[in-house]
Amino acid sequence: MRYRLKKKYFNGIPANEVRTTSPLSSMTDNEWKQLVDMWSTPKHKEKCIKNKDSRELVQYHQMTGSRSYVAQCYVMKQTKFKDVPPTAIDIFKDTHCSSKSGFNENAKDAIAQMEAYVAQPTEEGKDPKTPVEAVAHVLPKSTFLRNVGM
Repeated sequence: MRYRLKKKYFNGIPANEVRTTSPLSSMTDNEWKQLVDMWSTPKHKEKCIKNKDSRELVQYHQMTGSRSYVAQCYVMKQTKFKDVPPTAIDIFKDTHCSSKSGFNENAKDAIAQMEAYVAQPTEEGKDPKTPVEAVAHVLPKSTFLRNVGM
């Protein structure tokens, strides 16, 4: 809610034209003033810029909405994978696919690399590569596997 208030009543508005009274009936003028004061501090502005820069660095955006990875995995196991446990690649696909636009290009590339890694022929006497190894190989710095409990 604060995000929407800031976007509508604060961002892009000159400091002398920012409302001094609350735009909402559920918020007191004092609460509104505290928000405006917070948004106006240099420390808060620096934090906003830093957060924006950090969000731009994300390569694989999760598409789980407000659900955590763990909650999404639980729902996925209850609905799509009732009889067989999902692989790490299945979980990656499910958590990075948008119902509206599908996979973004980075996710498509990562999935292709994971599937190619698993499909590589194995040397005699060695175990075949697992989906968990494939995800760890393609996403070496990611915390994805730890976040989904693998």
